[in-house]
Amino acid sequence: MPNGGGDRTVVAGVPTDFNGTATDNDPGFPAGAMFWWSFVYNGTPMNFSGQNFSFTFWVLGTYPLDFTAVDPWGNMATARILVTVESPDKEPPVVNAGADLNVIAGATVSLNGSATDNDPTFPSGAIFYWTFVYSGNLQNLSGPNASFTFVAPGTYAVTLNVRDAWGNIGSDSRIVVVRPPDTVPPIVQPITDKTINVGTVLHITAQASDNSADFATTGNYTWTFRYHNATVTLYGASFDFLFELHGDYTVTLVVMDGTGNAAAARTFVVRVIIPDVTAPVIGGAAVDKATINAGETVHFSASATDNGADLTDTSAFVWTFTYNGSTRTLTGPTPAFRFDVAGTYTVTLKVSDAAGNNATRAVTVTVNENPSTVTTPPGPGLEVLALILVVVAVGGIIYFIGRRRKPQGKAAGKAPDNTDESEK
Repeated sequence: MPNGGGDRTVVAGVPTDFNGTATDNDPGFPAGAMFWWSFVYNGTPMNFSGQNFSFTFWVLGTYPLDFTAVDPWGNMATARILVTVESPDKEPPVVNAGADLNVIAGATVSLNGSATDNDPTFPSGAIFYWTFVYSGNLQNLSGPNASFTFVAPGTYAVTLNVRDAWGNIGSDSRIVVVRPPDTVPPIVQPITDKTINVGTVLHITAQASDNSADFATTGNYTWTFRYHNATVTLYGASFDFLFELHGDYTVTLVVMDGTGNAAAARTFVVRVIIPDVTAPVIGGAAVDKATINAGETVHFSASATDNGADLTDTSAFVWTFTYNGSTRTLTGPTPAFRFDVAGTYTVTLKVSDAAGNNATRAVTVTVNENPSTVTTPPGPGLEVLALILVVVAVGGIIYFIGRRRKPQGKAAGKAPDNTDESEK
């Protein structure tokens, strides 16, 4: 009766010893007996004579092994055992299918994945394949890199599967969003003309929007202009360029979304000028009346030229002076101001050009007290004069009465008055 030692599980790549035994009713057994092992491995029949042998399994699977014993009389018996070969590596690969995608219907998508494994020989013997459902059908694309044209809009979970040489499988998925075709161009805000000095770097950031969610990353900005007899082309939302030659340059901006829809071109002019360091020339600064009385209005007038041309910007003329403890500011070439407080005022005119150069001129205004407001020192009023007249009048009356009542007598050195009393 043969015995192969029972079923067992072995590890691929590790040598395994098999030891068979047998018993028989012949007391001389196993003398004259024959033993052998037989099985099929990876499609090939294998035979080993004797009770014991060693074998290394590399291919995973379950193998039936037969141990056969024949006694000297030709009696034969066979015992079968099952050998299960397991992988020495049970760790699956770590898979990276890549970032999610958002594409327009009809676009061909490149699927590029990668994987790592604990097997130092990886990816030797490994299998890569992509799977996803498209229009109701399972798609299977071989290799770590594949491509597929998505015509139907929708959201697709695309999975990269990787099986290493020992059969361990790892996977990772990426989402592919397929949106309907976009026919709407971006909206680009106008850009105003620019004036800069020679030797200045002009920086402009274009303002544009689009109906596509990925416009910030897929939008295309192209700036073109002629400079020094050559065409200059710049890309990106920001325009940065050093202008070292004076002149007028027409810049054209074209903005395109990721689908290829282009907005109408925007153009603007960059005027590059030689820096102005010449101050304006004040032709005159005057007042219509340099000396006035308080309460009167003074009219100022001024004119100026800048680089030989009349300065017509009224905001370039600023008059300042201190009035009643605070600073007053007048604007324009012909302002006016009413002075109600007497004093002497120095009014300074400052004329500035667009480049920031300025010139100054001062005029003086003398304000006198208004004569109609001068107060006469106080003297006798009408009431006092009337009282004096009353007193004088009363005094005269008293004097007259007193004369009428004075007694008549001999006056010294005069003859006696013999006039009859009745005549008096």
